[in-house]
Amino acid sequence: MHKLVKRTAEAQRAVARRTAKKTLNVYRRSKLERRSEQSQNVEEIAGDLRAARVARAEAWDLGPLTPRRDVDGNFTHGATLLSRNRPQTPFKAWEIEQRCAWAGGSKLLNIVKNDRVVVMEGPDKGKIDLINHIDLNNGVVELKTLGKYLTVVPDVHRKVDPSQPPTSAATGTLPISAIRLVHPLTDPVTGITRDVIVRSLTAGPVKRHRATGWKAWTRYITGLNVAVPWPEREVVKRVDHPADTLRAAVEEPTFVPSLLACPLPDTLIDELRNKYSKFRTRHEVEYVQRKEAEASEKKAGRVTAASMLTPLQEFNRQQRDVRRARGQPMLTEEMLEKVGQVIARNKAAALSAAGVSDVHETPAQLLDAARDGPSPTAQQ
Repeated sequence: MHKLVKRTAEAQRAVARRTAKKTLNVYRRSKLERRSEQSQNVEEIAGDLRAARVARAEAWDLGPLTPRRDVDGNFTHGATLLSRNRPQTPFKAWEIEQRCAWAGGSKLLNIVKNDRVVVMEGPDKGKIDLINHIDLNNGVVELKTLGKYLTVVPDVHRKVDPSQPPTSAATGTLPISAIRLVHPLTDPVTGITRDVIVRSLTAGPVKRHRATGWKAWTRYITGLNVAVPWPEREVVKRVDHPADTLRAAVEEPTFVPSLLACPLPDTLIDELRNKYSKFRTRHEVEYVQRKEAEASEKKAGRVTAASMLTPLQEFNRQQRDVRRARGQPMLTEEMLEKVGQVIARNKAAALSAAGVSDVHETPAQLLDAARDGPSPTAQQ
């Protein structure tokens, strides 16, 4: 069983390493794609600015002889590329959150479809329109009437359909930070009701339903105790067909499992749980018992192999047992005396070989002379 647990842990670690590596590669690839897309957009904008400066200089110098740039032969004057308004790479989470900050954040966004909003940036600044679609993946909205622009149809599409015009009208997107909600409020002093621009919205307490995932809340104007009602939702008309299953048939209980029987056949459980998966952590009792028996058999085999010794190995084992039973040897007085004699003899031989005599005592007159003599100075 220890081997199975080790194999499962190794497989999980390997999958975690591969997942982390794959996530890192995806992050690096998306970062590179976003950087290349931004650089391409910057180059296109810089090219347009250079062309505009040249056209302005020619218009100033030539006057009435200025060439008509709106007749370029391609009928694409004033049209832009679709990729410039709709980026292909997704935005970062903090960028989307920054765009949705005034509306309560991306988790509890307080603007929905059919809300009246005013454009705060761009050529349509100051105009009021209704929201047609909200894209939280990029933090942008589409308006029903505003934000229309001409796009250049790619040559690939025109080759497939030559009758297609060179330009087409597309609906542009605006960042959520570029719009504000418009709501009528009554002035408490004058009593006049007029539209006001709501700069910030706050979500009230959230009501949730765990089973269905439904949630609802009331949106308020930040700093005021004024609730902003939600717009009316469009009623979705559901069409029933003869092939549809009746709700009564779906909700009718046709199987009641008991505590004495397995709710699913064993073969079906094996198909669902992958009986031979290397990530499996739960096993049958019979399988666990068989693996434990195999481990015990291997251990017993190692013990049996260890008990099979040659005559020399048996003799060495007996000698080790005898020395272990005898214990550490003890030095007697005679042995210590002999050791001291050998040390003294060796010391005397070493001193005589080095030409050094063993000084046992320092004369007292030498010590007194050294103590009473003058101390050395820097001149000495």
